[in-house]
Amino acid sequence: MVTNSKEYIESTPDAYLVLEYKKSGDLRVFSLLFLRYYHLLFGVCMKYLRNAEDSKDAVMELFEKISIDLKKHDVQHFRSWIYVLTRNHCLMKLRKDKSHPEKATGDEFILHYTMESKQNWHPVNEDTSEEELEILEKCMGKLPDAQQECIRQFYLKKQSYSQIAGKLNIEIKKVKSYLQNGKRNLKICIENAMKN
Repeated sequence: MVTNSKEYIESTPDAYLVLEYKKSGDLRVFSLLFLRYYHLLFGVCMKYLRNAEDSKDAVMELFEKISIDLKKHDVQHFRSWIYVLTRNHCLMKLRKDKSHPEKATGDEFILHYTMESKQNWHPVNEDTSEEELEILEKCMGKLPDAQQECIRQFYLKKQSYSQIAGKLNIEIKKVKSYLQNGKRNLKICIENAMKN
């Protein structure tokens, strides 16, 4: 029998609650599972959205989204799955909130607001899926350290060429080179991943 007791929430494994919810569709079961990770989800939302009210709204949206998506997917590790789902939900919200680009953080800021090339290539658009956002993050991690650092400093932290050069103790022309090569490598990595 489902109870709201603290002991039940703490002692029942995620996998059991996931299976029970998928079999019964009982929202009380899902609520127990969701409640277990509410603070984690709210913390992730705060990290990206930087606003308590927006984060509360996002968590409520996630309650509905996760309750639906959980029935469709074979979830082995619930905690990791909802973390990724929550992060991607926040990134999509930031991408859609073009009136407040200063809210955008991390790789989504870099990719959405800065990665256009002369050919107007852009890895994020209205049809970007959660899987594609995962690819973007992995590709950022594959860049050489100097390229990754220059991209983050220039686009995310809005540092000038000279500020980055001073911070990294390199010449300004090196900064420009790392930025150019980093953008090119990111584009190639994403395009190759999309083909597989």
